Amino acid sequence: AAIATLAVLQQAVAIGRAARTKAQVAEARDLRGIQARGAGIYWNEQADWFCHRGFVTKAFECYEKAVAADPKDPVILQNQAICLFLYRKDSTAYYQLDEQALYDKVFALYDRALRLDPENFALATDMAMTYYSIKPQRPEDALKAWKKVLERADSDVFADDWADMGLRRDCELAVSRVSICSSYFCTLFFLLHRTSNSNQVET
Repeated sequence: AAIATLAVLQQAVAIGRAARTKAQVAEARDLRGIQARGAGIYWNEQADWFCHRGFVTKAFECYEKAVAADPKDPVILQNQAICLFLYRKDSTAYYQLDEQALYDKVFALYDRALRLDPENFALATDMAMTYYSIKPQRPEDALKAWKKVLERADSDVFADDWADMGLRRDCELAVSRVSICSSYFCTLFFLLHRTSNSNQVET
């Protein structure tokens, strides 16, 4: 029995050493990753990995590290905004915010990203579409966001491709829907008239 107990203890010690070695290797790998790709990019990749697999608390922690390391990377800010919005229940608990305050935080992240990448059509669209999913709705803010999308549709390098796919017209219709909610009927009339004319030209 004593020999058996000794063997178990030796095995436990060996496992402990292996675990420590594994942890040290992982830590060294993490440090090499940070040095190779930059801390902001590294932590953003880690956050994306955790977010996509549902480990949202770890994702929040990594996004905070990513933003702290590189606060001027619009991709990191957009990714954090998306993660916080997708996992609203978890993010309100983690940041100790009510739902409306969380929405404010999400849109603040989008605003920061757009200031850093002002002609990014896809980023502006992502932000504008988020307004569809919040309650109570914020029609005036949503209208401003969709107008920014239309502004970028003409300036972005891929604007012609989006025009060919009819996405610009879709954006105009989105502004029309928001205008109905916010009683901006002058804007609504203008956009519906513009959309009708574009349809006639296409046919």
